[in-house]
Amino acid sequence: MAGVTDTSKRISLRNQSFMDTGPNTTTKSNKFAVQLRKDKRMSLLTKKRQKFLSPKDNSNGHFPNELFDIFPILSSSPNITSTFITLFDFIIIPQDNNILLLILKGINALLISENRDSIHFSLTQEHINALITLMDNTDENFIEISIDIGTNLIWLSNSYAEIFVRMGCWQCIYRNTIAKAEKVRLSSLWLLANLSGSSQDLRKRLINYGSFDFLIEFLNLQNPSQKIVDAALWAMSNLSKNINTLDEDKFEALITLLKKYHRTQKKFTIKSSLLIIYNLIYKNDIFIKAFLKSGIIPEILPHTKSNDSKTIYYCLKIFNIIISSNDNNNTQVLMNLNIIEILRELIDHHNDYIREEVYFCFSNIVAGTETQRQVFIQDFSLTKSLKGFIDCKVEVQNETSHLFLNLSKLCTSDDVEMFYHMGILTRMSEEIKNEHCDAFFNTILEAIYNFLMKISERLMEKIYEENFFGPIEEMMINNRTADKALRILQKFLPDKFISIDQPEYFEFS
Repeated sequence: MAGVTDTSKRISLRNQSFMDTGPNTTTKSNKFAVQLRKDKRMSLLTKKRQKFLSPKDNSNGHFPNELFDIFPILSSSPNITSTFITLFDFIIIPQDNNILLLILKGINALLISENRDSIHFSLTQEHINALITLMDNTDENFIEISIDIGTNLIWLSNSYAEIFVRMGCWQCIYRNTIAKAEKVRLSSLWLLANLSGSSQDLRKRLINYGSFDFLIEFLNLQNPSQKIVDAALWAMSNLSKNINTLDEDKFEALITLLKKYHRTQKKFTIKSSLLIIYNLIYKNDIFIKAFLKSGIIPEILPHTKSNDSKTIYYCLKIFNIIISSNDNNNTQVLMNLNIIEILRELIDHHNDYIREEVYFCFSNIVAGTETQRQVFIQDFSLTKSLKGFIDCKVEVQNETSHLFLNLSKLCTSDDVEMFYHMGILTRMSEEIKNEHCDAFFNTILEAIYNFLMKISERLMEKIYEENFFGPIEEMMINNRTADKALRILQKFLPDKFISIDQPEYFEFS
């Protein structure tokens, strides 16, 4: 599309996880432990480690409460890596169930402690295999804690995600999601969400295993709790980055889900649903057409009035993908839904990124059809868009300059005359006096040149009388903007500026 700015993603949406990671990371040591000197503390650690690893101390089947005091001591150990590996070694060999459960809790306590970044470890395939085996245990307490350990390992190092997938972790997730209790399902889905957020290669492999299709069926057939829905949707939002096609029945089932979740009042659910749509339509014209045809867009529009900035931002990212596609009919669908009015109301939004996306939308709308361009011009959005010149965010200023550049390339002579009487041309010339980046100046100078090329002789006389070119002459002292400034001056002030190939002012600082 002519005049359309770069439509690549500006902000990398990080894969965030809001899982319940188990024990409280702020647990404090008891008063006695806090007062211990370093040597006594390590002595106590050694004694308690020996105690909980000794089966005979647990012969009565009850687990001494005092042993739980070891977790904060473990996490503050100066040799935390050695402690971590030692604990992991014990899950490989057969243990009493109570002791094994304590060991797993100790491992997880280390992984979620404040000192977790001090753990420098390299687990073997045998360690990981033992952990995955526990994920298939008949005892749900073992399943839940082992899955949480897997998730927290991935948080510390993405390299473990590849090992988990290669060793068949997906099968455990699948079985635990459809057959186990709520807490196990939740942990399993968050593990899948983190696996799918690790790398593009792992996403593709998980998709090939059927994970995305499974989640669609799971959410449609089950009546899951809100926590389960959020975990499943976040996993789907990660997986959707590498979904290129869907069977028609799966797509219809997905639309049914998304429509339902867009009508909820849960912000996280709405944002995850929006991310799924955005990821699917990004650089995928087939999905753009399918979503426009599905009727999902009217469900999205109310979210532009949300009090949550991220929700609005995700909506605008979706609109921008649609508007910047190569088919102006896609843009027209949004135009028919009064998208310009919606965008105009967001020009003054307090969030910088939202304002940037608004101007990006405007820039691509004016690069569409003549009808779409005229709707924008006649809707008072153009004059309000001038605010972008003085926006506090440089990116918004640059998007504003691209808006007027696109307009200058495609407008008619009658449009230019109207712009002149609206004060837009004068405003653009005056803006050159203010502080901006070089990219802004170059874009505005190019837009001014295009506008002047379409202006009538009658109006040009008025422009000469207004000292319109004064600010442009000042741009000649800047090496990075001088060429475009000179191009304007040589064209419209030929008596004052002769055409030369290497003007001396290029050497000025």
